Amino acid sequence: MHFLFMRHAETEANAKGVCAGPHNLTPLTETGRIQAVQSTRILNNYPEKIDSICCSSTLRAIDTAKIICTQLSSPLKIKCFDGLCERDYGAWEEMSFDDLHSRIQNGEIGPNGETRHDFHSRITIALTELDAIFKDQMPLIISHGGVWQGIYDICHTEAPWLNNADIYEVKLDLTEKTIDQQLLTL
Repeated sequence: MHFLFMRHAETEANAKGVCAGPHNLTPLTETGRIQAVQSTRILNNYPEKIDSICCSSTLRAIDTAKIICTQLSSPLKIKCFDGLCERDYGAWEEMSFDDLHSRIQNGEIGPNGETRHDFHSRITIALTELDAIFKDQMPLIISHGGVWQGIYDICHTEAPWLNNADIYEVKLDLTEKTIDQQLLTL
């Protein structure tokens, strides 16, 4: 599977440093709106045709996608996928991410949260579905830092840090569990 992966632009939860799962309605900050507009310069200069925008069904991913659509030289339709949503942190929602990061990395999760196994299964199903839909096409996936980390966890390799609005070109083979990526810049 070949695609572009972008983390949504900065939100109020990101600025506060708190966990924000799939049900969190945290809006984009002004910085986030600027990041989304600026990211279109990279996308408009990308040498391959981007065929579609696939995003998480969270407000922050949809708002990032909408801003990008208005700025692209060839506007695209947005398709939302629940499988691309951030991990559900359960009772840890709105708690400091710095305080919980090592616990999350070790597979722990707050009460009523989504297990690592269930999260990885959901990501795998979503990516398999996207691969079938966009065979031989180049989708832009707008999702979350946790999903990015989850993809790398599935491939048993360490993920590079993903800032808000970073865009990577990704070649992923879920069967072989291999991933190759390159950060796109101007």
